[in-house]
Amino acid sequence: MMTIGVAAITLATFFPYRIAQAVFFSAISVPELVFFGLFAGGLVSGAGVMLTVVGVLRRRGGGGERIVPSLLALAVSIVLFFTLFYLSCSSPAPPPLRPGETVTI
Repeated sequence: MMTIGVAAITLATFFPYRIAQAVFFSAISVPELVFFGLFAGGLVSGAGVMLTVVGVLRRRGGGGERIVPSLLALAVSIVLFFTLFYLSCSSPAPPPLRPGETVTI
């Protein structure tokens, strides 16, 4: 599952225009395609990580371990990641620089 997520992120990041042409999207919808690719890739990768963690925890112990706190912490961190990611993508773009203006970091 994590491989599918990485592939979705890679395709959406590096080849958005070719994918948009292949599925007959307009050039205006390319940023939405990139956002969807990143979101879907993150979602699938997060599910793969959760499955891996559950499998490792079940195999390692005889059954006396409690995995709920670990899964809860993982779920909270994934929700926090997607919330921050959405807020960073939906914030307005900074105004373009005027001629002669420099970028201050």
